[in-house]
Amino acid sequence: MNKIVVGIPYVSSGSQGRDIEFAIKGWKKHFKEDFRLIVVGDYHPAIDKESVEWIRCPRLNPVEDQYLPALDVVHKMMVLSKHVDLAPDFIWSNDD
Repeated sequence: MNKIVVGIPYVSSGSQGRDIEFAIKGWKKHFKEDFRLIVVGDYHPAIDKESVEWIRCPRLNPVEDQYLPALDVVHKMMVLSKHVDLAPDFIWSNDD
């Protein structure tokens, strides 16, 4: 059986503190299924290469008259789907 993929988009400039650290610790401590934790976006030292995977994906440039956070989240999900088979079990989370 495949591991459950847990994807977390991360933009460092949008972080209000230690959000990504707490999210990573929370998934590791509380989620009891067999899973792969993958952060998509900016790098953060809390991303421990042994237990958390990281896909570099800079934030999109603004698009006039478009809501950038939503575009960026969809872009990050598409990048994740190109790197990892998301079927059959996939969770898209956030760091807050």
